[in-house]
Parts: sequence; C-alpha cells; structure tokens
Amino acid sequence: MAMGAFLSGAMLSASDFRLQVQSTVLPLKGVLMGLYFIAVGMSINVSFATQNIGHLLILPLIIELCKIVAMIAAASVFRLSRTAVIKTAFLLAPCGEFGFVLFAEARSAGAIRENA
Repeated sequence: MAMGAFLSGAMLSASDFRLQVQSTVLPLKGVLMGLYFIAVGMSINVSFATQNIGHLLILPLIIELCKIVAMIAAASVFRLSRTAVIKTAFLLAPCGEFGFVLFAEARSAGAIRENA
C-alpha cells in the first residue's frame, strides 16, 4: 500500500493536476505529520527502551560518527576545501527526514545557498 501511495503521488506530481492536488493536501500537512509522529510514538516499546537506555544513546552516535567519517572520505576524493568537506559531511550524514530539516535550517541560517 505504501509503495502504491508513493507511485500515485509521484505520478500526480508530474501531471497537470499537481497544483490542484498540492492546494488540496497543503492544509492537511500538519495534521498528517502529527498523525505520523503519534503513530511512531505509540509503537515505542517503553520497557525495552528503559532496559537498553545505554545502547539507545550510544549506538546512534557511533553510527553518525561512522557516516561522518565516510562522508569526509568521500568528499575528500573531490579535492574540496577542508571547510567544504566538513560542511558536506555534517550536512549529509543524517540522511533521512532529519537531513531535510537540517538542510532547511542551514539554508535559513545562511550556512548554505539555495543554488549551491
């Protein structure tokens, strides 16, 4: 079902009706995002989380550190400046929904340009 919804959305976004679909869905954006985060929150196993709090705090940090190191290595191949390599690594490492939030915040703070 999720793949069908994704494909339907992709097809509608490329059609002549994209503006109509966007204007219809835009007011529901906040409600749908809230529903998504509520569903994710309700799926958390609290007893497991409290029993493994150390792992839940340390493992994501280790994963992010590994991704940052990999991004630094990958960006260094392109012979960018050290500043550009570090910015690229820290901006691309989150890779997920949070990455989009991070890019938006970095753009609004002036850390990156719109058409960079």
